Parts: sequence; structure tokens; C-alpha cells
Amino acid sequence: APLSEAHKEAMQPFFPRWLLEEVRVLELTNERVPNPPYHERARKRGYALMLDFTHMPDITHPQLIIFQEKLSPRLLFHALVHVMQYAVLGLETYLELYVRAFMQIGSYPSVPLEAQAFRLDQRYTEDAVRGFSVEDEVRQWSELGKYLLPETGQRKLGT
Repeated sequence: APLSEAHKEAMQPFFPRWLLEEVRVLELTNERVPNPPYHERARKRGYALMLDFTHMPDITHPQLIIFQEKLSPRLLFHALVHVMQYAVLGLETYLELYVRAFMQIGSYPSVPLEAQAFRLDQRYTEDAVRGFSVEDEVRQWSELGKYLLPETGQRKLGT
């Protein structure tokens, strides 16, 4: 479903209207998105670095957010940061940055894309009235190379 008008109004000081109009949400109750079928096979083969979808509060795609926990303003804000990151970086670049960082760090909260979302949602929580442009923040991090880890900073994405 589209975001409610109340959610759009609350997020308007931080996100452009087009993004708030475009995104869709699915709120699950008493169920979780299961891990993909290959998940358990990969674990048995020794792959330890696997995101566990069943324990994530939300799963964010470029235009869809699946909430697996009660929707709160902070959870919505955090997920919308990721939607904006997808919009600015593009799907392939976002996924490449995320996967490379996750494989090197081994912890999703430390992935730079997540770190930025956590920082911005903290900023939002401290002052939900005074707006700021999440789009500008994402563009700035991208231009400054803050999504790249030092080990990957010298490699061109896509190689």
C-alpha cells in the first residue's frame, strides 16, 4: 500500500515528495519473510556470513519496504534512508557496495550504508521537527566515497 498521508506528512521535511509517493509498504503481522531456500544449504557448506531475514525488523527494496515489526516513525525513517540510497546510487551500485562491505566486515550494522542510515535516524530521533535533506546527505557521502571501505576504495565499482 502507499504510505499513509500522516506518514508522508511526517517524513516530508526529510524526503522529497516524489519518493514518498513512489514507495510502497507491506506490514506483516504474526509472520516473517522466510530465508531463501539456498540459505540453509549455504550454511551447511560453511558460509557463515548470511543475512537472516527472519530477524530483520524490515526488508527494504528500491520501492517497497516490508515491515516485520510494528511500524514506528524511526523504523520508517531508517527504511526510507535506504530507499533514498537506492534512488541516488542505483540498484547495482547499492547492492555491490552493501555486499562487498558485508563480506569484509561480517556485520551488517557496520556496513557504511547501514551506518549512515543509523546516524541519520539518530539525528531524526533527536529532532524530528527540524528537517534536513536525506537526499543531500546521501549524495554527499557518495561524492566523498564514504560508502567505500579502505580496502575497496581504490577499486572501481563493477570490477
